[in-house]
Amino acid sequence: MGSKRADKALKSLLAGLALLIAGCGEFIGFSDPPEPDLGAIAKIRVYLSETALRQLYDSVFEDDWAPCTAVEDGVSRDAWIRVRGFTSRAYPKKSFTLKYEDDEREERYALERLTGSGASNRLAMYAYRTVGLPAHEVTGAALFINDTYLGAYNKITLYTGEELRTHYGGLPGELFKCFFLDMGYDVPLESLSEKKFPDDDDFSSLNTLIYNAHYMSDPEWESWVDSYVNRDDIVRYLVVHDYLAVADTFQTNFYVYNYGKTLMLPWDNEASFRIGSTEYGGDNLLTRRLAEHPWIRSKYNSEMQRLFLSDAVGDLTGDSRLHLLAPEGTENIIDDLLVEANRIFTEIDRAMYYDPFSYVTYENFLSAQAEKIFFLYNRSAQIPEVPLP
Repeated sequence: MGSKRADKALKSLLAGLALLIAGCGEFIGFSDPPEPDLGAIAKIRVYLSETALRQLYDSVFEDDWAPCTAVEDGVSRDAWIRVRGFTSRAYPKKSFTLKYEDDEREERYALERLTGSGASNRLAMYAYRTVGLPAHEVTGAALFINDTYLGAYNKITLYTGEELRTHYGGLPGELFKCFFLDMGYDVPLESLSEKKFPDDDDFSSLNTLIYNAHYMSDPEWESWVDSYVNRDDIVRYLVVHDYLAVADTFQTNFYVYNYGKTLMLPWDNEASFRIGSTEYGGDNLLTRRLAEHPWIRSKYNSEMQRLFLSDAVGDLTGDSRLHLLAPEGTENIIDDLLVEANRIFTEIDRAMYYDPFSYVTYENFLSAQAEKIFFLYNRSAQIPEVPLP
């Protein structure tokens, strides 16, 4: 039975690859010259030789880098590219990592495929930054490979040690990108979690955090959190995470950063802004246990009220695409999110219209826009007066 499932998964992956591979090694998309009018969105053009193109195909299975030339803002640079993601690797529209290297430093960022409204992850990161977390900077981009348009993407700057040291008082730290099959039992040394920096295999601080969350009594846990957790930033993370109804961080899609104090940082929040979700206090062992801490619980309630529930926006009427600004006088960050949503939708509109992948229709894009706006106008009504027990 397992073999049949594996065969089916492999066939699905190969079918997706077939959309990208043809004949003499040319990268195949779904649009022909002349180039479509994509509006003012930034363009990223990547050029690969036939051999490098084969390496890029192979990076679906192995994280091997293919050499390329990348052109951004009219500047051409030598670079490297590979396919990125976990389950998303099987989809026809791939996500990529692009990196530049020189003698002094390395620069890399993710190119995240856009589907739906194209705004969920970008809006979520904007919200985390608005409340003071050093979340990723995200901008829109139209990606071309060998002059073939592949579609609309998010360009996402990745966390760096220098950035986080600067934000947290110059102290060196460790960054873990988490993936747990069974958080609490599946400790990171035996899991798929990655240590992003420094470059070593020491997972002891992450193991300690998860072990303590799983096994400590309430008094022991509360005392440990008071000493070793950045409680303010945990509250900021939880409030935004829960208000935006992020649905898939029970296993992955978050980072843990430790610089003597521990906190959580967001990653892929694409599965968010879903009206009807009523989960509070996170969605995994760690976030639930942190949310039960009395000080964190009290601060969470007051910050949820201050950032999202006070002076909430009024009912949405008319065509949502024409009424994107919150009423005057709104003092919480929903107003900022609505303005940012309008800016994002305007920027990526033409790129989404011409996106070559059939499951990203322009009608879906408009419908998903309306859903995001509806969520921001109505989510507050779903939040209980006291969201945590």
